[in-house]
Amino acid sequence: MKELTNLITINTSYSKEKAVEILKKNDYDCIFLDLARNQEDFMRAIAEGADYEFVIEKMNELGLVKEPEDAQDYKAAKPLFEILPSLKANYNTTIYCYKKDSSLFLSRDIALRILLLLTVRGRIGVIKTDE
Repeated sequence: MKELTNLITINTSYSKEKAVEILKKNDYDCIFLDLARNQEDFMRAIAEGADYEFVIEKMNELGLVKEPEDAQDYKAAKPLFEILPSLKANYNTTIYCYKKDSSLFLSRDIALRILLLLTVRGRIGVIKTDE
């Protein structure tokens, strides 16, 4: 009987490290990463042994990763990137990325607009604590 495990993590290294501890203890056929589908081949390259920093740099050059907006996401995911090669080697785990490509850009744009709005409001003193 196949088993499905859903690991929900927040965007911190600590949370990702806890997920890695769980991944090390089990034999998973596949892992679905909360990343855009257009990054799947890159994640599989990391699983095959490519240096994750080099891969992230290449993704940046191709416009798939934006600096500094995505820096925290990929910094936090470092423990996952480091475990992917051993999961592939030991369990032949297949890596999938499931987010729609446009959702990554949309959520990033919305977050930046909110940050900009709050920064402007904070500077001119119109943020109300009851909002």
